[in-house]
Amino acid sequence: MYLSRLDVLQVRNLKNVQISCHPGANIIYGANGSGKTSLLEAIHLLGRGRSFRHRDLRVVVNEDSDELVVAARVEREGYSQQLGIKRTAQGRFEARLDGESLQSAVQLVKQLPLQLIDAHSFTLLEGGPLQRRQFLDWGVFHVEHGYTNLWRRFQKALKQRNQLLRHGRIVKDQLRIWTAELIPLSEQITHYRKQYLVELNRQVVAVAECFDGLGILDIEYRPGWDVQ
Repeated sequence: MYLSRLDVLQVRNLKNVQISCHPGANIIYGANGSGKTSLLEAIHLLGRGRSFRHRDLRVVVNEDSDELVVAARVEREGYSQQLGIKRTAQGRFEARLDGESLQSAVQLVKQLPLQLIDAHSFTLLEGGPLQRRQFLDWGVFHVEHGYTNLWRRFQKALKQRNQLLRHGRIVKDQLRIWTAELIPLSEQITHYRKQYLVELNRQVVAVAECFDGLGILDIEYRPGWDVQ
């Protein structure tokens, strides 16, 4: 899957930009302040519905306009689709696929898998386990159908169980119920994460072999409990 064409309207200093994209790698270059990062931000808006630079999308809309639009022709295996988003300065957001409205962020992110790599990516190595879990879950989301519902059930069970423990309202019967719900969900999520990491590790090792001096590179999954 790749973008064959990208149209960006009124995203920061990019008032009207059309780009034909190569199916392989694309290199973006230019002077400071020319809009290189804004172009990447536009792609991120298209795939995630939000910016990686600012939480308030109103500041992303060009100051001379009241709305931004990002659209792209997405080439898939055997067919292509038109994906687009619009965000107004008043806060209204729309996303469409081949003219049909997408009703949720989950529907949008499924259409254009993205992985942002920037200075904050070092938290995968230097940060806590939360960042690594989020990274794995984002990858699994795109390769395993139904993972979203499984993850939501897990988060609900975890939240309910933690609330019982945190507020000192430990009712053993209630705690037992949520624990019984949490254990099989945790095992399923761990299974999917391990499967995804096996394939990711294969890809990482293949890339690392192209560089001299890296030595033997391997990624290991360590769950939060002892494995018998």
